Amino acid sequence: EREMVAAFAARRKLVQDGLSKIPGVECREPEGAFYVFPRVDGWFGKTVAGVAIRTSDDFARVCLEKAHVALMPGSSFGLAGYIRISYAASEETLREALTRLAKLFS
Repeated sequence: EREMVAAFAARRKLVQDGLSKIPGVECREPEGAFYVFPRVDGWFGKTVAGVAIRTSDDFARVCLEKAHVALMPGSSFGLAGYIRISYAASEETLREALTRLAKLFS
């Protein structure tokens, strides 16, 4: 059990740090579960890969369509300027997703 707790703490930190390196994204440490809720409204009003970002739904859609990374718009949880991303995946998968997102938003 201690190993699993440590593994998820490492994955949380990996995702939190990786997302925080993307300009316009603010990712605070979550208090529980297997999700982070980074603030992404720094991208609202901008265009990414030809897609205008006006909402967290737009942000989630461009991540899926252009970087092939699935995440949830915060609007689904009453958090309009945020997204939800799970870190309950392998480190390899998380690193690949973060690499794709960093490339998309660079």
